[in-house]
Amino acid sequence: MANAPTLYTLYQQLLTQSHGMLMLARAAQWDSLIACEMEYVSAVHHVVQHAEDYPPSEALQQQIRPLLRAILDAEQQIKMLLQARMEELAGLVNQSGRQKSVLSAYGSQGGNVLVPQESRDPGTL
Repeated sequence: MANAPTLYTLYQQLLTQSHGMLMLARAAQWDSLIACEMEYVSAVHHVVQHAEDYPPSEALQQQIRPLLRAILDAEQQIKMLLQARMEELAGLVNQSGRQKSVLSAYGSQGGNVLVPQESRDPGTL
């Protein structure tokens, strides 16, 4: 049963990491989030390996279940925030593409400024 506290502790550490990543996502610190993600994935693999090497008892599974739910909830929230960020970036890319098209279309004017001609009534100045 020496593995029981260790596996539980590993799940607690995962929960702490996932909450940290959620805080980063909420703060829009995307570079830091990506950096933490690699460590998080490694930690998940470590937990899975440990659980395979030392299968948890039914009692330990019951103890771990709330931690796992909280981890999955944090991951879902992170996923939603990342999706919103991806949509924001897609909008910026589309806007940039439209600007490039406009510049390309009007770039052939050679730097000439085109001003619409006013229609003047001969009787007015």
